[in-house]
Parts: sequence; C-alpha cells; structure tokens
Amino acid sequence: MYHSQSANRFSRHCPGLRVVMPSTALDVAGLLRTAIRCDDPVMFLEHTTLYRQPTTVRENPGPDFYNPFGQGAAL
Repeated sequence: MYHSQSANRFSRHCPGLRVVMPSTALDVAGLLRTAIRCDDPVMFLEHTTLYRQPTTVRENPGPDFYNPFGQGAAL
C-alpha cells in the first residue's frame, strides 16, 4: 500500500476481518488489548495525529483495561 491510498477500503470487504480505528489514546490502549485477545484476524489502523496531540496524554489505565469492539470512544 502506498501512503496516498487507504487500506480501510480494501479491508471492509474481507469477510471475517475486524477493522479497528481508535479515536483517542485511551481507545488505542483498550482496543489493542482486545485485538490481541481476539481469535479473529484484526486490522488495527491508527492515525498518526494520536501520537502528537498533547491532549491525549493520560495515565496508564493498567494491564486489565480493554474496550470491547463496537463501542465508541472511552471517556
């Protein structure tokens, strides 16, 4: 894939593949742990602005924190 193309267009049409797109740093922490525990294949797409936003800095939620698939942003 090239940087100007979007991988999520292709992935939406693959049966059995879960596509995860977190919107906050806390979602990244929770959804990544859920994706690792999932038996299905998961494509984890992060936007690079999550790395540079000072508002996304929060305390570590701990090793048992996770967000189930299909829920919105953790606030």
